[in-house]
Amino acid sequence: MKQSLSRSWAGFSVVVIGLATIFGAGCRTVTQPQTPPGPPTSLPSAGIVGIRCDGSSGNSGDFEIDLFVVDSSGHSITTLPANSISMISTLDTVFSQTNVSSIVSSVFGAYSSELLLDQTGSIRWTDPLNLRLIAAKLFLDATPLLNASNEVQLSTFQDSLHIDGEWLHSYGPFMHNTTGYEDTVETLADRVGGGTPLYDAMYDDIDSLALQASNANKVLVVFTDGEDNESGYYYPGATIWSTIQHAVSQHVKVFAVALQTGLDTALVTAAIQTNGGVMHADDAKQMVSYFHALPSIIQGGSQLYQTKWHVSLPNAASLHGRTISGNLSISLPDHSNVIAPFAVTFP
Repeated sequence: MKQSLSRSWAGFSVVVIGLATIFGAGCRTVTQPQTPPGPPTSLPSAGIVGIRCDGSSGNSGDFEIDLFVVDSSGHSITTLPANSISMISTLDTVFSQTNVSSIVSSVFGAYSSELLLDQTGSIRWTDPLNLRLIAAKLFLDATPLLNASNEVQLSTFQDSLHIDGEWLHSYGPFMHNTTGYEDTVETLADRVGGGTPLYDAMYDDIDSLALQASNANKVLVVFTDGEDNESGYYYPGATIWSTIQHAVSQHVKVFAVALQTGLDTALVTAAIQTNGGVMHADDAKQMVSYFHALPSIIQGGSQLYQTKWHVSLPNAASLHGRTISGNLSISLPDHSNVIAPFAVTFP
């Protein structure tokens, strides 16, 4: 049982009680049109929204990855040929593509989203232009336009706020009218500092979704630029596994955005195990297009690429119980590339 967490809002406070957790995871060639460039603060991006194992035998196996790709304006790129999506093989891991097809995701309907932003000290160097705040405002602005029942709650986390439980700060209840939250985002640029209690923040925001959200489509959208380095310091302390189990038990999807963290297999696992998604950004400008597209992805009915792969480990006896990681490389119509890191575990 997680301890109660006091969360401070402007003008009043509320106590969120932690809940016990029970854990319930044809090629084609097309002439590419030239896409008009988006805003100068944005770059194209890609995100993974599903990974599935199709079985293994000995040291080889098959798996699938579903992903979406958007241009710098946040619009889906839907005409990529199969050979524009590839993986780089190594001496120890050999990948081969077996199929790429276009699919449309299921429609999930109106959503309740917790938008959780990392405000820790490293943000000063990883996002010096505060592009995460531009991205957050795009997400907030799109939320009420898509569906009259959509709602968002805005939260931030940073260890420097660990005074009477206020290291996790929420700025109001779940709201359809996000104008006030957009104004709040404007004030966050100078509120940066401290370590990264990522899993604690995620765990307790899952509580908020479970207890306060109105819609069945519950989503935790979390942005971070670093791995958790604080959650174990404060009893009882969440782990990535307890956070995943909590999300699954409360039917909350995790959509994670990782900036300059390398391959964070923990966030990949959290996203895939909860039927959410994950996006890695080498450049903060990629977050802008991703966050612009994310509301439509969360609501469903979006264009995806379903890619199928065969993997073999020449120097291994078996894939059983192994986690294979790598990078999807997507070549875009403007001749740029975006990378989508992934990790897949074979049972």
